[in-house]
Amino acid sequence: MTPSYNERRAVLTLVVLIPIAIVVFTLNFLNAWSVRQSTNIVDVSASEKNAVITISQTGTEAAIMGVGQARVRLKPGSYYIEAHSAGKSASKILRVTRGSPIDVPLKLIPVSSPVASQDTITYNGFGELAENGFSTTQVLNLKQLFFTYNKDAKTVRITTNTIKNGARDPNSTDPAFTLTFSGYIDSTSFNATVKYTGFEMVELTITNPVSGVMLFNGALPELGTAD
Repeated sequence: MTPSYNERRAVLTLVVLIPIAIVVFTLNFLNAWSVRQSTNIVDVSASEKNAVITISQTGTEAAIMGVGQARVRLKPGSYYIEAHSAGKSASKILRVTRGSPIDVPLKLIPVSSPVASQDTITYNGFGELAENGFSTTQVLNLKQLFFTYNKDAKTVRITTNTIKNGARDPNSTDPAFTLTFSGYIDSTSFNATVKYTGFEMVELTITNPVSGVMLFNGALPELGTAD
């Protein structure tokens, strides 16, 4: 019995598709085999099940691997793995080589908040003080005085166009220069008067710009202790 047209067409389709399928399967197999030969399995587990696990390499942005735990295949090289959750974190630099699977346990610990200091505050406009005769030490001392006044401040900003040199009395024996300016400590405005002399001495007086009430007065080095 002679095969029908549809039967011949079906046979021809199989004759064409089967070799193609074999080639595709072979290529996929070889690719998978190549990946397995050139990579290694890395299992990461965090001590907190809700911890977000990320991975990065030098010059690349961190990518999320998973939450709580993750399994990936990585090429040989160095990787930075980190996990963080609710104020806790853990990290590890991992060196991947070919061989047995690598287990990476990450025990999260609370992240310590930075201890408040002069360096935890952002100071804006203080560079202009050097143009008015301040030494580097005097600028540092002034920053310390602002920190002493408000240890919780995030930003201290001098409005630079308000900086004015005070007049000196030619008959006065006081060798100090005077500078006044306005600014903001975070979002709160202030007025300041600074007396400075030599290369270290700075005296800061902060007043309320509305009421004029003095809010702070201090000096560094402390008055009576300068050399």
